[in-house]
Amino acid sequence: MGDAELSRREERTLAEIEAALKRDDEVLDRSLRTMHLTARHRRLWEEIRRPRGLLVLAVFSLCLLIAAPAALGATVIWPFATAWLVTLLIGFSLLRRRTNRPRG
Repeated sequence: MGDAELSRREERTLAEIEAALKRDDEVLDRSLRTMHLTARHRRLWEEIRRPRGLLVLAVFSLCLLIAAPAALGATVIWPFATAWLVTLLIGFSLLRRRTNRPRG
């Protein structure tokens, strides 16, 4: 398979595919470079990642957990699952950040 040559049509098709992939790569690269949080969202995210924000999320999750049996259907279960997942993720990241701090 190493000595097989491509016909002109195959080479042209391959060049078109490579050009399309390169364009897609440039668009994706530009999208990823320009993606950033605004100052307002950054402050909100930092506030949530603090222990007080984690406590608020935990209380909110507990309230949804208490309300879930009274609700009919999945109207409260999905918000509870989402809030609990976010609470756990932020809690683990906060725990990891605290345990990885240099001592001294």
